[in-house]
Amino acid sequence: MANNFIHDLELADSYRNQGQWQRAIDIYEKIVISFPETPSLQHNLAVCYFALGQHQKSLSSAKAAVKLDSNLWQSEIILAK
Repeated sequence: MANNFIHDLELADSYRNQGQWQRAIDIYEKIVISFPETPSLQHNLAVCYFALGQHQKSLSSAKAAVKLDSNLWQSEIILAK
């Protein structure tokens, strides 16, 4: 399970870094099903949704990230926009 998680996370991060937002979302959503309490996953989803103009989904993911980790200032910025 850990190997799949790492592989999927690296692939999703790579897609995000390349601006392939929807591909990244598809993988992050798959990972979040198994690891819903991971704030960085929620934040990464928020970033991707925001980039695609899906602001409601972005806000929802950013709120989830901050709820899981109140020190996640990057998600606070999304909430402030």
